[in-house]
Amino acid sequence: MRRITVLILTCLIWCMLSTATYAPAGGVLAAPNLQEEAEEEEEPPPAYSEEDLDWLARLVHAEAQGEPLEGKIAVANVVLNRVKSRNFPDTIKQVIFQRVNGRYQFCPVRNGSIYQEPSQEALEAARLALEGKIVVKDALYFYNPKLARSAWIRSRPVVRVIGNHNFAG
Repeated sequence: MRRITVLILTCLIWCMLSTATYAPAGGVLAAPNLQEEAEEEEEPPPAYSEEDLDWLARLVHAEAQGEPLEGKIAVANVVLNRVKSRNFPDTIKQVIFQRVNGRYQFCPVRNGSIYQEPSQEALEAARLALEGKIVVKDALYFYNPKLARSAWIRSRPVVRVIGNHNFAG
């Protein structure tokens, strides 16, 4: 009988503790708001260095000048999505300077515009993306459909269009 009592008390305490952990201050569990499915999401911020911020902002500046802030964040998201993918290098700088079949993956590296000082908006977009702001969750590529000549890039499924860029998976 004593074992059953201890077991019941343990279960009750465990249930009360787990409810207290997940319940808001008022003690009432709120139902999830299913209508608030925003296109933009946020994740917990990963740690990043000033060098990461600088390179990402330089790429955003070179690739997305004249685009809205949302488009700049999306360009940064593509780089960060590549860092997370096992199909690409593991750091921001390695992704930006990656070469495949002897060709850089980003035009600003090839033409040298990556070395321009980034604008304040490019820095802000890079910082927001590094702090978890997501505009394009699954995109690994982006391109300007007016300028892109590659049949391969045009064959990628477009997940979002922002400004002059298609973002593709």
